[in-house]
Amino acid sequence: MTYLEKVISGIKKRKEDILKPFLNEHSARIRNPENFVQRSFKRKNIRNGIDIVTGWLEGQATMTTQSYRFKTDVFTVEEAKKWLKDNNIRYIKFEPAKKSLAKVFFENLKF
Repeated sequence: MTYLEKVISGIKKRKEDILKPFLNEHSARIRNPENFVQRSFKRKNIRNGIDIVTGWLEGQATMTTQSYRFKTDVFTVEEAKKWLKDNNIRYIKFEPAKKSLAKVFFENLKF
């Protein structure tokens, strides 16, 4: 791997770390994204404040749910987890939404 390729790889990894968890939405991972065909993901709204991310699993021709996304202006962490439980949806990882950098900055200001 050339030096430039290493730098680009490092930038991509940092971008992923910065963008996750997501701003303004909680995420419930149902299946590992690495098990899906790359670039097969689609996002669909299923009700106010909830989207699903679906994709093709390796070796299958039908779309499978990969994760649920809950808008923070509609669902708290507790409400999102309750909705999942009430709908018998098991998740392998739940990530609460990340606060915006500006919000974190202002919350930590000391006068």
